[in-house]
Amino acid sequence: MKPIEVVNRAWPWSTNTEHENEQPCQRLRDHGEFMATGGHGMDAGHCKRLDNWLKTLRASNLVLEFDPSHGFAYQDRVTEDDDLLIRVNEHTTLTDEGALIWCWPPHLSDSEPVVPFSYVVIDVSELSRGHEIYQYALAHDLTIDEAIMRLVNAGLDNAQESLELGGV
Repeated sequence: MKPIEVVNRAWPWSTNTEHENEQPCQRLRDHGEFMATGGHGMDAGHCKRLDNWLKTLRASNLVLEFDPSHGFAYQDRVTEDDDLLIRVNEHTTLTDEGALIWCWPPHLSDSEPVVPFSYVVIDVSELSRGHEIYQYALAHDLTIDEAIMRLVNAGLDNAQESLELGGV
């Protein structure tokens, strides 16, 4: 499954063409692509716009909320928002996979730009491997990034064996 297919499947709202053209929607889709690919293969302009958007969200302590009749709106972050970039409301469908995508990127601080993860070396776009990593992450209560890091730290030669045994 391609990363964009993963992002589309986990998209939390039912949006129309008008909504899709709004800047917040485009930045959230960029974010989804970034989380699904580690930024590899993303356009530099998209990464820069995403970086600026995430910094604004963090500096202003905001989340993105969606209502089909009003579109997208920024809201002040509350405790219930946890580490999500989006506000879960009656119009939101947040899957387990979506919870791993629509959150803050790992290791992002105010001074770090959104750039491709240099340590993502496993091709998560490959369906069988990507699915295994996703299942491993769920089973061990990890983000996709944390699961990949564990596998990379365990050594690529042992990664497949670790996935099969549920270890690392």
